[in-house]
Amino acid sequence: MSLTRFFSKKNNTKLGLFVQYFLMALVVLVGLAFVGLTIYGIIVFFQGISVDGF
Repeated sequence: MSLTRFFSKKNNTKLGLFVQYFLMALVVLVGLAFVGLTIYGIIVFFQGISVDGF
């Protein structure tokens, strides 16, 4: 409970905003990396199929 109080108190300060934006940016970066790896995997998969003769 003290942790939530700490975050709600710090939320209005610049540090709280920085932490919020940092976490959001981290989530976005992880999501983009995941999507990029998925697309890369699909491309490699289809290239492997085309090389095999399909």
